[in-house]
Amino acid sequence: MKLRCPSCGAREVGRLAAAHHYCWRCFVEFTVGETGVEVFEIAEDGSLVPLEPGDSRPVGVGTGGWRKAALPGR
Repeated sequence: MKLRCPSCGAREVGRLAAAHHYCWRCFVEFTVGETGVEVFEIAEDGSLVPLEPGDSRPVGVGTGGWRKAALPGR
């Protein structure tokens, strides 16, 4: 079974590392582990910004139903 993007459901997913993947449709990176799935938006500087379910942006804009997670100290 081919892996699907947890954000948009696309099958156009590439493997970056053992449990780290990239979606070519909605441009998010995600990890799949024992504790679940973590989805990240790629910032302009190349850093990863954690996302969580509930993004208010429309699907197809890059986060498909995920929103930026609250970061500690912010």
